[in-house]
Amino acid sequence: MENKRGGISLTWGIVLIVIIIGIMIFTLWTIRAKTNTESTYDATTPDVQQNATDDAPKMFSDGLKTTHQTSYGTLDETGFGVSEQSVFYVDINQDNITDKIIRTHNETGTGHAWDEYNIQIVQNGQYIDITPNDFRTVVGADCALQKIQFVFQPTFHIVKISRPWIDSWITPSMATRTIYKLADDALVPTEIKNMGVICDVEELFNHK
Repeated sequence: MENKRGGISLTWGIVLIVIIIGIMIFTLWTIRAKTNTESTYDATTPDVQQNATDDAPKMFSDGLKTTHQTSYGTLDETGFGVSEQSVFYVDINQDNITDKIIRTHNETGTGHAWDEYNIQIVQNGQYIDITPNDFRTVVGADCALQKIQFVFQPTFHIVKISRPWIDSWITPSMATRTIYKLADDALVPTEIKNMGVICDVEELFNHK
């Protein structure tokens, strides 16, 4: 009788162990399936976002990224005046001395505004202004007539694309691209090219 009971206990013990092992296997399988699903989602999400970014039009940037100093102005009752001035410290002429670019944003109280740029390099311990003439943007509510972009790699240069005002802000005209490079610590135009008739010159900065 005792042997019979012992056999029954052993049988139920084996059954219980098999059930426990089955539960563990099922649990591990469920966790692994969930992990695989999450990994697949994480792997494909960046690709979808990257494709969407590639297909979308690129936003214009003047190339100045890290702002080191910012000050804010007060506009008059019509909304005219300097609203913001930003200072960027960069080594323009690659002499391991930090130079300076100042961007001043001006408001008019209308849909028109402009950024004015001032470029200074260090010579003999002092900042020297090397800004070319007419180094400001001309931006209307619908079209930009002049924009400027700073490029730091592989070598420093500045791209200015502008077109003349004709009849109205939205009347297209011939746009011209001028590239400025450093020569003897001065910014000189090295290339001038007609880019075609257009309304908003911002669209031309991605063209070669």
